[in-house]
Amino acid sequence: VVSPTVGKALTYDGYSEAGSSINFGFPQGVKGSRVSVYSLVESGKVYSKGTYYIACLVNFSKVGTNLADFLAASASYVGGGNRGQVYVRREGNDKIKFAVGLLKERAEAPMAYDCNKTHLLVLKVDYTKNEVSLFVDPELGQSEPKADIVVTGEEGALKAGLKSVALRNRNGFKGNIGNFRFAKDWAGAIGK
Repeated sequence: VVSPTVGKALTYDGYSEAGSSINFGFPQGVKGSRVSVYSLVESGKVYSKGTYYIACLVNFSKVGTNLADFLAASASYVGGGNRGQVYVRREGNDKIKFAVGLLKERAEAPMAYDCNKTHLLVLKVDYTKNEVSLFVDPELGQSEPKADIVVTGEEGALKAGLKSVALRNRNGFKGNIGNFRFAKDWAGAIGK
């Protein structure tokens, strides 16, 4: 299948990253999924202590009824070794639900969100607490709000450092993702 293609511009009120995105979905007849990996470091365990945030904008017009991952913080340069996966699934005809996972543990957000609408997602990977959190359309104030979903991993789930951000494109998806920001604190993730 072709490499990721440039999609429409995404914006979210109050979030300073805006512009072109990556298209989700494949040409007719292409099945399965493809992973694109974007390195954070050249080598070593730079991101292995403390807390990290990955913020991005997503807009889905089509997803399946089963939870499927599309974004992850990864402990590998080539994909896999995920230490915080973000999932999505369809809820009814015009809603979607998000979930977050850490290795074998997974939890789904209680709220359903509109399809065909741009959402701000912030994935938090907290090495100190051995947990990952997901914020969906959070308030963009100065302080970090309460996460919509938190998953605590089993012992050692977060011992490997983060080396990349991985996107998984699937044949059942239609939509866009983009306008990423990687930071060590909430203000860096959502600020100007």
